[in-house]
Amino acid sequence: MRAIDRKAGPLARKLVAARAGLEQAFWRRSGIGRYREAGRHPRRLTPAEIAQLKEAIGELQQSGDDYAQAIFEAGTVLVEAGWLNAKTLLEIETGYDVVPPYVLAQLRGYAKQFAFLAISRERKALEASLTSSVMEGESPRLAARRISATFAEGYHVFNRAGEITRRTPTKVWSTLVARTELSRAANMGNLALFKEAQVENVSWMAADGPNTCPECSEADGETVRIGSAFPFVDVESPPAHPNCVCVLTPADEDLGNFTAPDATQQAARTRADAALAAWEGS
Repeated sequence: MRAIDRKAGPLARKLVAARAGLEQAFWRRSGIGRYREAGRHPRRLTPAEIAQLKEAIGELQQSGDDYAQAIFEAGTVLVEAGWLNAKTLLEIETGYDVVPPYVLAQLRGYAKQFAFLAISRERKALEASLTSSVMEGESPRLAARRISATFAEGYHVFNRAGEITRRTPTKVWSTLVARTELSRAANMGNLALFKEAQVENVSWMAADGPNTCPECSEADGETVRIGSAFPFVDVESPPAHPNCVCVLTPADEDLGNFTAPDATQQAARTRADAALAAWEGS
């Protein structure tokens, strides 16, 4: 297993570890690491060996639970923090003192959906690697090296033609996923509380900084009925894209023009950080 950056955050570290587990599972199932060649004329992959590799690639889907569980565990903390923060800011009473079970079920669904996407892309990258090995007549040893390099490259991004267009190092990719999915979890908590409080309209609040994307800047201040997609970003709630840090605020007229003071927002972030730190130490 590769060294894990201790500054990356608990979820990012778990995702790195899950991906290392994915790699180990592939080698265990494929058995390609046992193949050796002798002499100056290494043999090519046999049909049986190719079938064995394809079977191992196909079984990678089973490893997605590690990704999903890591996101769900960390996300649960942020959903609860988002729920409690929104409840405090609105100063309302609800029928739930804790996050409703349906919200956590929705979070698990998002986590599994992400895991499916992640593992599917890894499978596509490995299939492309195996296809190249077969077409070029590589020996099992060279095929093993090619496949190992495919894992080491990190996360793969494909175009519509199925070609790899970008490779993101595992640590960078894991941190990006952690930030994005934790943002989703916190906003899920907020949105669940708004619905419980029968808030009807919500506004998009973009982070006012140099890294704010044009779409989120355009959506800033836009108001829609809760559950409707926002213009410019075409989603019902942040995140609108990887690394998005936008949030929603209630916008019903009887609540006034609600915008939490900077000090209140900072206190909410501090509570969320403390909750996440407590989870990390548990």
